Amino acid sequence: MGEAAGNVFGSLDGMSPGFFETVGIPLLAGRLPTWSDNEQSRQVAVVSESLAKALAPDGDVLERRVRYGTLEGHQDAVIVGVVGNATMGNPRITAPPVLYRPGMQWGRTVRYSTILLATNGDAPTVAASVRQVLRDAGREYAHEIISLDDLFARAPSTERMSATLAGAVGGLAVLLALIGVHGTLAYSVSRRTREIGVRVAIGAAPGAVARTVLREAFLVTAAGVLIGLPAALATARMLRTLLFGISEADPITFAGAALFFVALGLAAGIVPARRAARVDPVVALRAE
Repeated sequence: MGEAAGNVFGSLDGMSPGFFETVGIPLLAGRLPTWSDNEQSRQVAVVSESLAKALAPDGDVLERRVRYGTLEGHQDAVIVGVVGNATMGNPRITAPPVLYRPGMQWGRTVRYSTILLATNGDAPTVAASVRQVLRDAGREYAHEIISLDDLFARAPSTERMSATLAGAVGGLAVLLALIGVHGTLAYSVSRRTREIGVRVAIGAAPGAVARTVLREAFLVTAAGVLIGLPAALATARMLRTLLFGISEADPITFAGAALFFVALGLAAGIVPARRAARVDPVVALRAE
């Protein structure tokens, strides 16, 4: 029966013939369970690639015996196949170690079954047909029918709630930053009214005056971005466990955020820049 494997932790999942083909998990070595793998035949199992490498460094675990769980009976099984890694409902864990057992060999330990269907047709129509077939059987009924996309959409519900809250706080911070930059530039323009009036009186074009204010807005915002990027990177590393499908140091995200804040700073400087460009030198000098 082969050499016994080491002790490792992994998930246990029951399946029927056709499961791997339906969900698109490839066979890497050995064979897949068939309908002949029942309670009267040799107890067999299929392992994921990650579990195979945990059991043996070279991943060669075919015909090795495994003992799983604490339930008496049907605990011993021989590994007859190795399949590719697959996310088992949690998008953050892409290669969980899984031991797959044929449902026909579990007997009464299998109480609730899940039917997986792969179809190119309209999902709601297929779901209604499946529900009707189960109803016509007389004893079974479908507790819930859900598409794979909806299933994975439910998985990060906690993270989505956290992201929504963080997004709301971030939006408030952006609004406060916009108000702050605008207020700072407006105050600066009001303090420099005489200076601006003198520059306009000696020939400075209104457009040049406006560009000067916008340049200040850009420098203030750029300085804030340069200070904030390292802090944002450090914070993102602390939140890496909440992320999946994206790196905590994703360059596109950070570049997009930097450009957004620079554009925000320039937008905050538009009104003060226009006010500076409209300063009447005579009125400004008389005010002093």
